[in-house]
Amino acid sequence: MTFTITPTFTITPTSTHTPTITPTSTITLTQTPTTTAQPSDNLDGVIVFPNPYMERKSVFKRINFIHLTFNASLKVYNLSGELVWEAEKNDGSDRIEWSGVRNMSGQKLASGIYLYVIQNNEGQRKKGKLAILR
Repeated sequence: MTFTITPTFTITPTSTHTPTITPTSTITLTQTPTTTAQPSDNLDGVIVFPNPYMERKSVFKRINFIHLTFNASLKVYNLSGELVWEAEKNDGSDRIEWSGVRNMSGQKLASGIYLYVIQNNEGQRKKGKLAILR
C-alpha cells in the first residue's frame, strides 16, 4: 500500500477598503463691480454709450448719459434742429437713461445723427453727437 500526500493550498483574495475622510474648507471670493452713482462736479467727464446705438445689438435697448451733475437737463435734437427728446434729473444719481430710444410721442427714432445738449444749473453745457442705427 502506498499513500501519496499532495499538499493543497487555497488562496482567498480579500481586500479591505478603509475610507479616509479629510475635512477641507473652501473659500470662494467673488468680486462684484460697484459704481458710485454720485453726481459729478461738472460736465467735463460726461460719457454717452453706446454710441453708435445699434438697436439690433443692444441688449438693454437704451442710451446712457453718465457722470452728470446734480441738476442736469438733457435735450436731443435731429439735424433739422427739432427737439425729439428731453429729460431732467434732480436726484442723487449721475445718469439719465433713454430707454427705448423713442421720441416724446413714443415713436422710434429713425437711423441718423442726432445732437444732444446737457446743461446744469451752474450754466455748464456739454454738446455732442449721437448716432442711431436701426
